[in-house]
Amino acid sequence: ENAGIAAVYTSRTTRTLSTGLPLANRTRVPISASDDSILPEKMNAFLAEGRGKHPGAKAVLIVGHSNTIPLLLLRLGATPDCFVRLGIIQREGTFLIEGHDGLWQVDLTKEGCEALSRE
Repeated sequence: ENAGIAAVYTSRTTRTLSTGLPLANRTRVPISASDDSILPEKMNAFLAEGRGKHPGAKAVLIVGHSNTIPLLLLRLGATPDCFVRLGIIQREGTFLIEGHDGLWQVDLTKEGCEALSRE
């Protein structure tokens, strides 16, 4: 709540909206629901648009899914060698997060594994 979140982005699923809405309401930041964050062919454009909308923002929150968070992290500069530390596994040709919770922070001023942390 005190992290300086500028906006919340979710997919159109009830679960992701239910996760992001309380923070958006408490902090009075905009929430946007779109499937662009979960469609691999639209992720690059989604991330570029977010960077354009919030160039000086401290942070934005993207509420994702166990099979889309790793794909977003890859597009934000992660490499698969970072994934063990981040609780991400490869199964049947795709990457998944272990468990059903977590907060992955990406520092866009850094590169590679150094830019990623999981809380």
